[in-house]
Amino acid sequence: MAHGDLRVEWDEGNLQALVNGPIKADNIQRARRVRRTARALAPTGETGALKRSIDILDTTGARGSGWVTRVGSVLDYALWVNNGTGIYGPRHSEIQPRHAAFLQWTEDGRQVRARSVRGQPGRQFMEQAIEAFR
Repeated sequence: MAHGDLRVEWDEGNLQALVNGPIKADNIQRARRVRRTARALAPTGETGALKRSIDILDTTGARGSGWVTRVGSVLDYALWVNNGTGIYGPRHSEIQPRHAAFLQWTEDGRQVRARSVRGQPGRQFMEQAIEAFR
């Protein structure tokens, strides 16, 4: 070997044991902390279903430099609550009816009608939960 050359060798079995052992365990522990924080930050709403639905969705295995684990919710509306809707959401436009003259809903026991609504700002609880552990 010439002066200044570097040779690196590793045992593939030991490397896999490290990745599937302490690295995976650390990743799952971090996901649990993010899940706990996201549940604390998510709005309760009328039923608390969104908070309860936040979970570790999968641990897909090693990619690149480590394990990939997804924390989130399977509820359709979770994305809207987190990211916002209407003028606050990705389309940045008011919500309007598609097949009727008015939007209609019940609020405080009475029927409400509107030609459009501004939407709701996103709560960003998932981003906040992730940032808490960076």
